[in-house]
Amino acid sequence: MVRIERNNIEATRGDSIRFTIELSGREIKEGTKALFTVKSTPWEPTRPVLEYLLEIMDSKVHVLLESEETVALTAG
Repeated sequence: MVRIERNNIEATRGDSIRFTIELSGREIKEGTKALFTVKSTPWEPTRPVLEYLLEIMDSKVHVLLESEETVALTAG
């Protein structure tokens, strides 16, 4: 189960998650990267538990979290 609501993503532990973020509104320079983070809570400035620097291709960022990564996350 995956539920995405604005900046909040909920998923079942142990599931793989794959989604694409489409970027629009600005010209993106070639070689620009996107920083994707997973935090234990979005409301406080906490240290990310997962962090990825991802390629932007054709104004899209493809995110893939493998089951090994999601099973290691603390529920909540």
